[in-house]
Amino acid sequence: MIVFVVVSNYLLVIADQSQVETALAERDTAKALLDQTADQHKAGLAAAVDELRSNVELQAREQRLIVARNNLAKQKLVLARAIGLPAGQTFDIATEIAYKPLATSTLDEALQQAYASRPDYKSQAEQVLSAELEKKAASAERYPTVSATADYGITGTNVASNHGTVDAAAEVRLPIFQGGRVHGDNLVADSQLTTAKQRLEDLRARIDQEVRDAFLDLQDTAQEVAVEKNAVDLATQTLKQSRDRFASGVTDNIEVVQAQDSLAAANDAYIASLYSYNVAKISLARAIGVAESNYALYLKGQ
Repeated sequence: MIVFVVVSNYLLVIADQSQVETALAERDTAKALLDQTADQHKAGLAAAVDELRSNVELQAREQRLIVARNNLAKQKLVLARAIGLPAGQTFDIATEIAYKPLATSTLDEALQQAYASRPDYKSQAEQVLSAELEKKAASAERYPTVSATADYGITGTNVASNHGTVDAAAEVRLPIFQGGRVHGDNLVADSQLTTAKQRLEDLRARIDQEVRDAFLDLQDTAQEVAVEKNAVDLATQTLKQSRDRFASGVTDNIEVVQAQDSLAAANDAYIASLYSYNVAKISLARAIGVAESNYALYLKGQ
């Protein structure tokens, strides 16, 4: 749980930092558009409303950059608290996590690994084994028991005439009058064994669900990343063509502003999908029971 919480918050810091970088690039693009529109307005090639529209777009991108920086600063505070840093201590993240497809095993292999790796499942399996032994012990109370004792000593008053003596005895105990207690012990053992088996089956079903959920999230978010990456590429090309059309006087800057908005939305969606995909990796590692030892390998796609 600690690994999952820390890694999730670290990934959020990376996502917010990406939002800042994207907002900064969008601000610079909006400023370049404003400069271009102002030059065309001075040359009589663009209307005053085009320059006003570009200025409004620049202010919107400035506001977006301010919000992104604020979100990053607050998420750093959350991460600092999660890892136990002193209050108010500043820091910068040192690890960049790029998109790496996870080379996963099959679902059946992941389930078998989870049953073999998760300490909670192994602990519950040991409790079932202990309850089975308790049941056998309770059943064995009905069996008769045999015991033997022996004693060796010296008898006589005269040392010269002393001789050795041996006492030996065998004892057989039959639990004839203990039927009620034995029956009660067996009922208790049966109840404990049934409870332990039910808990084991419930845990097994929960592990199965967690692993399957993680697999579904991993597949879904991987597709989302691919789709959103393609959307970013298309939006980037659209913005470039719109700026070329505006520079050539074919259209006004409304088309450029709309293309900038589309690119901003595509970047936001891509960053969110990448964060979800990396969290899905850690969720799968946690469901299998290897988050503490292999979280870095999962993030690297191994």
